[in-house]
Amino acid sequence: MSGFSLTLSYDDLDIRATMTRLRILGADLREEVLTPAGATLEATTVERFDTNVGPDGEAWEPSLRASITGGRTLVERGHLRDSIHYVLEDDAVEIGSADIRAGVHQFGAVIHAKTSAGLNFTLADGLGVTVDSVQMPERPFVGLSSEDGQLVIGIGQAALARALEGRK
Repeated sequence: MSGFSLTLSYDDLDIRATMTRLRILGADLREEVLTPAGATLEATTVERFDTNVGPDGEAWEPSLRASITGGRTLVERGHLRDSIHYVLEDDAVEIGSADIRAGVHQFGAVIHAKTSAGLNFTLADGLGVTVDSVQMPERPFVGLSSEDGQLVIGIGQAALARALEGRK
């Protein structure tokens, strides 16, 4: 992913213990745990664009456009939301976006004009403005919430139960 990605390492003893047991039982971690965990985390990340709440449980600062139009923050056309995908690594799952704007929205940023002419744009209310810089607030959407952690633990425990029973 070239825009922005976050590799999450969740240092939870329950997850680590479950993964160790699965390896001992010879379970296919990619098929049994990583793929369903990736799909689940992708879905919960995309859902944040509907709730406008980050993985830390904090509501995003509403954008001016969303405030004026009654729309949702970060979802004017849905390109950023629709760019969220998971990628399987050897023994990990990466959740992220190839959208070049993803990092700016995840972490916030100050965008400075490249020329003395300034940044020129039209606000949602139709007003044209020229400024030297714009402060983009942090609106984290990628991350592991406590609910996400419980979902991943549940996926691992279900895989462990299947492996102990000798079924997939």
